[in-house]
Amino acid sequence: MSFLQQECGEAYGIETVTLSIENAISRGIPKERLFNALSLPPVIQKKIDLWIFLDSFEHIPNPGEFLSWMENNTAPRADIILVAPQAGSLSEVLLGRLWPHKLPDHPFQWSKVGIESLFAQRGFELRSSFFPLKHISLTQVLTILGHKFGFKGRCPSLFESHIVVPFNFGQMGLHISRGK
Repeated sequence: MSFLQQECGEAYGIETVTLSIENAISRGIPKERLFNALSLPPVIQKKIDLWIFLDSFEHIPNPGEFLSWMENNTAPRADIILVAPQAGSLSEVLLGRLWPHKLPDHPFQWSKVGIESLFAQRGFELRSSFFPLKHISLTQVLTILGHKFGFKGRCPSLFESHIVVPFNFGQMGLHISRGK
């Protein structure tokens, strides 16, 4: 969010994890532009014209309520970039309950059709989809596995790596918009 804060007129952050909000504040993001998804004000200062959900939409506990709130706080012409785990992806089908995106803090797993339908009910339209690639390190892989299987603590330095590889493990990327 620091990049967006620096490059855009105004950037706002919505998070379900208080520690992430505190981290953003420590990086210089104004507290009044950060919101907890579980206690959103009815209206925010400015209508949003670009929403970015990078590995976050699946964490929202009540997506229908959130989208109603979002609709009221969105500019008449707006874009949404959404990257999320894709229910029914090949990796989910092959791994079943071992799929790394099946986590306690992911109350919903979305298909492309499900997301498109949910947003369409509020006047948004799917414009395009893409195959998102992340650059992931061995440290990140081990951290994700630790989260999946309930291990706490930091990855041993023996495994820390700055080598990264392009990676997509069952995620979809969507461009959704309104008013265009």
